[in-house]
Amino acid sequence: ALIYRLADRVVTVSREIKDIMQKSYGLGDSKILVLKNGIVFKDNLAEPGQIEKEFPDSRNRLKLIAVGRLVPLKCFDTLIRAVAEIVNAGYDVLALIASEGEKRLSLEKLVRDLGVGHHVKSLGLRHDVIELMKDSDIFVHSIPLRGALHSHDRGHGLWITDNSL
Repeated sequence: ALIYRLADRVVTVSREIKDIMQKSYGLGDSKILVLKNGIVFKDNLAEPGQIEKEFPDSRNRLKLIAVGRLVPLKCFDTLIRAVAEIVNAGYDVLALIASEGEKRLSLEKLVRDLGVGHHVKSLGLRHDVIELMKDSDIFVHSIPLRGALHSHDRGHGLWITDNSL
């Protein structure tokens, strides 16, 4: 629940989910944005365990996933700093970053500098991103938005947060 309170805004795919989040987490109306998406996937939920196979200690942890090129525009440093704050607040999370790019080394250094190596894992280029997303609890999209939300996956039953709405 803390992760929702730390977010600047939370994006949901329906009014019903917004209502649930308001009741469950005490979030104000202005903190939650509803963006409907008509993407329908044949298999909306995967069998749990894809992430646990690679990270056995992830079983009872909140699992975040972020996907995108490791470039300045994508703001993965913001995600890493947010994870450090969440961990420092006493919560156990695992943030997976499935991507590759020019900022990889500097982001890995930031993970080391903040001491969150146990909580942030760089997965590199992956071809099983959909499966990882299905097995995650939260999809994190940390790119600054200008105007409209880019069309990213919202059809796997994942909560989506964004730091810049």
